[in-house]
Amino acid sequence: MSQGMVRALVLGWFGRGGNIHLRRNTGINMELTPDPSHVNSHGPILIVDDDPDFRSAMAELFEVSGHPVATARDGNQALTQLRTGLVPCVIVLDLSMPRLDGFGFRREQLADSALASIPVIVHSSHGDLAAVARRLQAAAYVRKTDTLDTLLQVVTVHCRQRDNVAVSR
Repeated sequence: MSQGMVRALVLGWFGRGGNIHLRRNTGINMELTPDPSHVNSHGPILIVDDDPDFRSAMAELFEVSGHPVATARDGNQALTQLRTGLVPCVIVLDLSMPRLDGFGFRREQLADSALASIPVIVHSSHGDLAAVARRLQAAAYVRKTDTLDTLLQVVTVHCRQRDNVAVSR
């Protein structure tokens, strides 16, 4: 991912003041403010995407917004993390990945009663994303061409719903 692409991600996500320092050597040092209304208390966001630069940038941006984050490079790595104790508030899932893609991941997740209730937000450039999300029984979908603020809002809603479920138990 180029410096310009990371800068576009950051600007598209925030557009307000504060501090962020990306771990990767991108040359980006911007003033950004996390929005405390986005913070969740019920587990991390699991980002499943094969693009390491995109995955890293997304993790940084969610963390700056107050969300703990876990990442996986493909469906196999995500399933391993989930089956060894990770309990995310939501999974942000890319569809096109090597080894186990988003379709295979979702099939296995739904077949495992311990994992089936974790909501999935499909985040992809797939052509008919609405139909795919319905077929995968996803909680929501966000196109990769949508603003990152849109993704943050959708993630926040689903993490808050999980927070409310955890509190009512």
